[in-house]
Amino acid sequence: MFVKLCGFTREEDLAAAAEFPISAAGFVFHSASARFVGMKRARALSGLLEGTGILRVGVFTGSDADSIARTAEGARMDCAQVYDPLVAQRLDGRIRVITAYRVSGSEDMEALSMAPARGLLLLDRFDAGLYGGTGKPFDWEALRGFPHIERAIVAGGIDAANFGRLLALIRPYGIDVSSGIEDAPGIKSKEKIMNLFNTLREVYDEIHAR
Repeated sequence: MFVKLCGFTREEDLAAAAEFPISAAGFVFHSASARFVGMKRARALSGLLEGTGILRVGVFTGSDADSIARTAEGARMDCAQVYDPLVAQRLDGRIRVITAYRVSGSEDMEALSMAPARGLLLLDRFDAGLYGGTGKPFDWEALRGFPHIERAIVAGGIDAANFGRLLALIRPYGIDVSSGIEDAPGIKSKEKIMNLFNTLREVYDEIHAR
C-alpha cells in the first residue's frame, strides 16, 4: 500500500519517518496551515530524503500553475498535490501530480466519478477553513462502489486505531496520514508512526490469512 505521511516541519521527524517503509513525505505550502514550510525550509528538509526513494510531495492550494511549478522545483519536490483539477491539467507533463478533492458526503463521490481518467486522486474531509490536517475522517461508506478506488489515496483522521475499519470497507491505492502521527500540529511522534505501521502489518497479515 502507498503510505504518505504529511505535514513535516522538522528534520528529526523526517529522520524518524524514514526508518519505516513510507512511500511519500508531504510538505505543506499553504501559508495558513500550522504545518506550513516555505520554499527554502522545504528544500532543506527534502534534501534529507535524497536517494531514499521516498517521494517528496508539495501540497499546494493556489491556482497559479506556473508559480506552483517554480516553487516545487525550487524546493526539490518530486510531486505536486493540488486542489484544482484545472491546475492539475496545466501541470501535467511538468511534474507528477496528485489531484486532491475535499469530500462532504456521497454527493461529492458521485461528482468524483467523472474525475480525470489518469493520475492519483486524494480524497480528504471537507473543511471550509482547512486543506488537510483536519484530524477527522469523512464518511468512508461513501467510497463503496467508487470506480476509481484503485488510484485513490484516502486522507482525513486516519490513525492506528481506525485503519482496520477503513480496509474492512474498501481497498484504496493508499492512505495519507498527518494528524494521526502527531503530538501537536507539525510535531510528529515516532511512536505513533510505529503504531501505524504495526497496525498496517497486522491488518494485512489478517487479510492474507483468510
